[in-house]
Amino acid sequence: MTVDDAATLPKGRRHRRRRALLLDLGLGAAAAVLSTALGVLALGITPQNLGERWAFGGPDQVLHYTIFSSAREVFPFLPNGRLGFPAVQNLFFAPLFDPWSAVFVALVGPFTPDGVWLLNLYNIAGFTAVGTTAYVFFRALRLRRATSLVFGVLTAVLPYHFVQMSIGHPFLASYWAVPLIGVLLLVIGGRETDPLARWTAGIVGPRRRRLVRAAVVIVIAVAIAWTQSYYFVFGAIVLGSAWALAVLATLVRRSPLRTLAWPTLALGSLLGFVAVQLAVLSNNQGDRYEKYFQGRSPQESEFYGGKLQSLLLPSPTSGFSPLAELAQDYARSSRILETTENPSTAVVVSAAFLLVLLIVLSALGRAGRSGVGSRSRIALLVTDARVGLLSQAFVLALLFFVVAGLGAILSYVVSPEIRAWSRMSIVLSVLALGVAGIALEAVTRRLRLLLPALAVVAWWG
Repeated sequence: MTVDDAATLPKGRRHRRRRALLLDLGLGAAAAVLSTALGVLALGITPQNLGERWAFGGPDQVLHYTIFSSAREVFPFLPNGRLGFPAVQNLFFAPLFDPWSAVFVALVGPFTPDGVWLLNLYNIAGFTAVGTTAYVFFRALRLRRATSLVFGVLTAVLPYHFVQMSIGHPFLASYWAVPLIGVLLLVIGGRETDPLARWTAGIVGPRRRRLVRAAVVIVIAVAIAWTQSYYFVFGAIVLGSAWALAVLATLVRRSPLRTLAWPTLALGSLLGFVAVQLAVLSNNQGDRYEKYFQGRSPQESEFYGGKLQSLLLPSPTSGFSPLAELAQDYARSSRILETTENPSTAVVVSAAFLLVLLIVLSALGRAGRSGVGSRSRIALLVTDARVGLLSQAFVLALLFFVVAGLGAILSYVVSPEIRAWSRMSIVLSVLALGVAGIALEAVTRRLRLLLPALAVVAWWG
């Protein structure tokens, strides 16, 4: 059945589509609630704690309590004379708040007693937001609802989330835009991976379908573009590279250029909204940006690059003792790049990283071989368009993650403002979990096998 045929679906089938949509909305909400509940339980938060300053976070946490207190009085991007503007505090505000976080505090702030409450609620809301967008990403990959729910919640409670909170980085801890980068990546991947044709198939009329499809792309693009600067830069890198490869493939295959329309809209919208944000926020406010970044040098990208061994080993705080001890021993004994952040990899994600690397090596080994390919589940997994797209993006992101990699080159050639390339680990984690979800469903097609496997993933995750 084509997309055009779907527009004339009988009433019964349209009813089933609406019911499926409502079910996805309900499970998306369930992912949000479960993610929030697990985050609250892991942090040991009680209603009384919401009005108290949390002990972790160090000096940065004190700064964030201050700026959230100011945000209750004045919109974050505007001067607040009560805090020493423009000579002192003005320096720290604009580079820290992203537009969506500013909107959050503007809407929620008036209903909170003080800035302490506001920052604490923001930290909790990060689990809610990540759980929701992660569920959307895994459903966009055409994974089953049960798989999407488990992997969505797992994404929200990765060790990276808690580590960023513990060192006083609430905006980095709210990485809800990263799964949305994955959704736009699928759009750029073309017809075989694009979820939007499937999502809009029930809309009557080709013109209306195109308008809704374009609107969804633009909404996702603006969501990514106006979030934390690290994440929109990571998104531009991953999506820009995928678009360039899509253009190359189109030229090599001599496919119609119109096949690049949706990929170009996706990337163009993202870059356009990023440009709008930077143009507006930097207009006549040089004091709020230049001093903050002028002390950074390209060499810092090497100080804060990622280490492959730290990425592959589970987090030193992992609940799996043998691997946690190995990671702790490496962290204590290694004298290389002691300034960088630990990627804080979950046990399941470590396994997913190895899976992606094996798939990439297998695909390279099969390249150029003639003859009829195997129809085994493993062979079909390696040749799956979704797996290929995610693996391609994974390798590219890995080249930016590693110390003295493409991230350092970008810092020397373009700008040193983004320096902690080890934080690309969260993008790598989401991409690898996508591949792991596809692989899990490929080898456990029956529900009676899938559910126990998901239980194991949830337990060890």
